[in-house]
Amino acid sequence: MAYATVTHSPATTLREFQAVNAALGDEQPEGRLLLLVGHSADGLHIIDVWATQAHADRFVAERLYPALQRVGRIPEERDLHVEFEVTQMHVAPAPAAPSDVTGSLTA
Repeated sequence: MAYATVTHSPATTLREFQAVNAALGDEQPEGRLLLLVGHSADGLHIIDVWATQAHADRFVAERLYPALQRVGRIPEERDLHVEFEVTQMHVAPAPAAPSDVTGSLTA
């Protein structure tokens, strides 16, 4: 069964998240199905969906905590972290790319 974590870190900036992400490297973690990250006036928000809890636990122990240590980032007491088994998940199919559009999508 899929497993999700939701983290809200009021004091973490997007720049700090990017530093940790760089320390993690480019390799996609085994079992990760979805990662959503955003920053608001309330802080950093991370939603991570995994194939299983074991995948999430392995990532945290073997990759995330070491990366946090390398960049000198320690989770704070006021960080909110919620974990749960996913009972329903809908993923919309990616929209088809128009065949007549080429190149970048920048203005």
